[in-house]
Amino acid sequence: MKKQILALAACALLAMPLTAHADWTTGAENRFYAAGGTIAARVSLTSEQSLRVSVSPDEGAASFYFLYGDDADEDAFSLQLPCFIQQDGGEPSALVSVLPVIDTGNGRRFYVIDTGTPAGCLIVSYSGGKYKTAFDASSIEGDWTEASIEVQKKELVLHLSDASGNAQDYLLTYDKKAGTFSAEGAASVSTVVIEE
Repeated sequence: MKKQILALAACALLAMPLTAHADWTTGAENRFYAAGGTIAARVSLTSEQSLRVSVSPDEGAASFYFLYGDDADEDAFSLQLPCFIQQDGGEPSALVSVLPVIDTGNGRRFYVIDTGTPAGCLIVSYSGGKYKTAFDASSIEGDWTEASIEVQKKELVLHLSDASGNAQDYLLTYDKKAGTFSAEGAASVSTVVIEE
């Protein structure tokens, strides 16, 4: 009887999503500022990883190309994201950043992208030469206009605010099985893809 109970308990644990709060540490933040025109930069993230960024305030967009090894740009993991635009002396400007975040328990590496908008607030995961989007702040239901992710020692905290000044914070929980983050207690928006 004891063995059956233990077996059922083990099955129940395996069926549950594996979430974790980790010990987080950050690397050097890469910040890119453009006023009018377009800026482009390439930075080394590790000895094997690099990032190419292009910021265009005139178009309200930023492009990110995560490269591994000798990948050509067309083989890169690419993101084209909207960015928050400010008017400085009549010229549009934008500031975007990429912050490396490492789980010190297992060495897993993530990159927090912040362009100032919910659709430009992402976490990109990296493992075994592959990149993927592990979290997208625009998936949180609401009319949010600004978003950022704060890295604390034990937690990642999503900060959202709307045009009226209302703010909401969510703890981000990592699901090891899915390889993604979710906002605890937040309703998310479903994305429907229609194929023609």
